[in-house]
Amino acid sequence: MAAIAALVLDKNPGLDPAGVREALVTGAAPRGAAGYDVVFGNGLVDAVGAIEATPPESQSSPKLDWRAANFTVAQLADPALEATVWGDTADPDKDEISNLLEYAMGLDPNSADSAASGAPSVRPQGGALTMIFRRARSATDVDLVVEWSQDLKTWTDQSGSEYEMQLAERLVAENGDIATYEASMAVGAGRRGFVRLTVN
Repeated sequence: MAAIAALVLDKNPGLDPAGVREALVTGAAPRGAAGYDVVFGNGLVDAVGAIEATPPESQSSPKLDWRAANFTVAQLADPALEATVWGDTADPDKDEISNLLEYAMGLDPNSADSAASGAPSVRPQGGALTMIFRRARSATDVDLVVEWSQDLKTWTDQSGSEYEMQLAERLVAENGDIATYEASMAVGAGRRGFVRLTVN
């Protein structure tokens, strides 16, 4: 039995003793009645069954941890739900903010967001467009980028004097893991300007 437990730990070194026991019990070859039996217990220990029953080693990342905190194990185990519930482009709360953007801003993907609850907002302010947005500091594996355009076709995150536009971003508030930023795009007289937030 110790050799089979060692094989289980070789597949997933992060398992605790309860996890090793679960793999051994789940992978046991049944003997007698189904499930636990007073004569045969959980069955005959089976090396192949135990290894197959061992979960893979966790490939943790900030985004995977966020998913685990916001979606059930059953949801995450169902690939059919990736497009509508837990995937990067899914929008389960129907607030038109993708899960990847919700993650980057530290929002709840299961509750529709508004500007009051942290969704980005844009307003004209003294010859400029100003966007207010949040950034979750724990989302270290993605980057939020403010981009501007004059025609909704060509977008850039650079200031462009040839277009008489200047883009500036500054920190306006901090609250634990969440930092709130203000990005202002000065638009020259008689010019149109559009601003958006992307996640990379």
